[in-house]
Amino acid sequence: MLKRKPSKGAIITSTIISILFVILNVYNIINAERTMFLVFSIISLLIFTTFIVLNIRTLRKMEEHDN
Repeated sequence: MLKRKPSKGAIITSTIISILFVILNVYNIINAERTMFLVFSIISLLIFTTFIVLNIRTLRKMEEHDN
C-alpha cells in the first residue's frame, strides 16, 4: 500500500476554512434565537476547533519530518 504525505497547502486551506466556520459559529451562538440552534452551533464549534487542533498537529509533524 502506498503511503502519501498530505500536502501542506491542503492542510493550511482546511485550517483556514475551519477557522472561518468557528467565526460563523460564534456569530450564530451570539444571535441564537432558539436553544436548538444554540446546541447545534456549540457542537459544530467543538468539532471545527478539533479540526483546527488536528491540522496544526499535522503541520508540526510535517515540519519535524522535513528537518
